[in-house]
Amino acid sequence: MPDLDEFARTHPEVAVLGVAVNDTLAAAINFAAEVSVDYPLAFGNPTFEGAYPWLGLPVTWVIDGSGTVTALHNGIITVEGLERLISR
Repeated sequence: MPDLDEFARTHPEVAVLGVAVNDTLAAAINFAAEVSVDYPLAFGNPTFEGAYPWLGLPVTWVIDGSGTVTALHNGIITVEGLERLISR
């Protein structure tokens, strides 16, 4: 999450959103307070979780303006990895 936070600060043209999945709302709120990142965090639901492909957590999606997944990365990602994903 620190790399996502750094990426979000250095790429204001890209919307970054963290989504808690497989968690309770209370646990997600506590974790958000603990990690204290600047990008927005949301709580997922079964509709969201079923809308995008994923194999496990963490997962990073690049989603275009129409909601189409244009890139996917399973596992921890670095700032450099994020930059590669959006450059496609």
